[in-house]
Amino acid sequence: MTDDAAQDVASGSRAASVMQKLAARQAAAAAERERQQQQLKSESDPRENLDTFLNSFSTGYKQLQQQCSALQEQAASSDTDETAKQALLLQVEELSGGIAKLEQDIAGAAYFLPPYDLRSCTAQLQELRNQAAAAKQQLQPKRKFAFSSKGVTRKAAAHPLPAAACSTASVMQQQLQDVQLVDQAAATTGAATHDASSKQAADTAAAAAAAAAVPPPSSHDLALVASGQGAMGLRGATLVYGPCQQQQLAPGQAFVLHDLQDCSVFLVGRLSALRLQQLWRCRVYAGPVAGATFVSSVRDCTLMVASHQVRIHDACSCDLYLRTRSHPIIEHSSGLRFAPFAIEQLAGQLQAPGSKHCSSQQAQDREQQQQQQQEQQGNSLPPRPPQQQSQQEEGSLAQQLAELLAGTQLSECGGMWQAVQDFGWVKASQSPHWALLPEQQRQQPPPLPLTGQ
Repeated sequence: MTDDAAQDVASGSRAASVMQKLAARQAAAAAERERQQQQLKSESDPRENLDTFLNSFSTGYKQLQQQCSALQEQAASSDTDETAKQALLLQVEELSGGIAKLEQDIAGAAYFLPPYDLRSCTAQLQELRNQAAAAKQQLQPKRKFAFSSKGVTRKAAAHPLPAAACSTASVMQQQLQDVQLVDQAAATTGAATHDASSKQAADTAAAAAAAAAVPPPSSHDLALVASGQGAMGLRGATLVYGPCQQQQLAPGQAFVLHDLQDCSVFLVGRLSALRLQQLWRCRVYAGPVAGATFVSSVRDCTLMVASHQVRIHDACSCDLYLRTRSHPIIEHSSGLRFAPFAIEQLAGQLQAPGSKHCSSQQAQDREQQQQQQQEQQGNSLPPRPPQQQSQQEEGSLAQQLAELLAGTQLSECGGMWQAVQDFGWVKASQSPHWALLPEQQRQQPPPLPLTGQ
């Protein structure tokens, strides 16, 4: 064999060796990519899969659409008796509950859904809700025709009603006419006592109209209220759920507030979801929420919430202090002002020196129980000094809240609270429906009451 032939053989063997090494590297890289994909797939939350969510939503939407179509056909039949209409009305309420459940699912998935899919799902549910409302209106008995009194001058209520109440104020037409006649008689006679009684009657009629305007809660919300994870129909109440309180939050459960007026609500604990519906002049301090917070039909409220996602629908003249990890979404709302929620300051209220948020009587009761247990075990120890006891309780409370925030990935306050997306404003300019709350007007969380009422 000549020298040239030998060199060719050596070059060929070296090239084959290099190709083998390259092929081995490529195979190893492909195997590593496959392993990483499988690991990512096994560790990822299946609820955050876009295809899985859209398939689940499509299935649920089709079922509700079929129910709605059947209800519309039955409601259109003229031979339906009153008993059948009442049964159909119950089915309409169940349909509304199903729509609300899908809305809650969309709110929980808002942080990973593309904007187009989010708007599409929302529009489909809105159309379905309109159809359900039309079927309900068709099933309800028609009002008897009556002439209105043109000579009676309407008087405004002492406080403006929410928009939902204004839209159904005609339900109380007869009561308002009686009140107006009393007002007219009082103005004619000039009797001050009649004026006072007429104003009181007007307030009563206005409150009745507002109560009649509130839609009924869903069966899911009723179940939450019955289990202690919600409140509804309260006026001027103060509710406190949290450490050192008589009422405790069930960890990882949802919570609902429905139809509240002039109430203050403190929810300190881990929640899976939070729904605030039909609130008027209320103050809510809540968090951390591991999932979504859905706000609907609220007026003149102050809401301080720490939540992964926040979805706001039909809100007016509200201040919202948020700590969130996704874009807050608003629609059909106006007069909203946003600010960051420093939830640690609420923790500071809990652990401030000399704070009475943990009732001193409760602390004494716990100390007495510990002493009794130690005496029964024959291991009586001297009581702790009050200062040492207070410091340990304060540290425990601060540690509890720090663990809750870390568990929900809300320990750090980013700037997402001001990255608001308005689905009702598609222009590139700033939406007129919301603004940032000026720093000089921002408030701090108030001290927690001793116990819930």
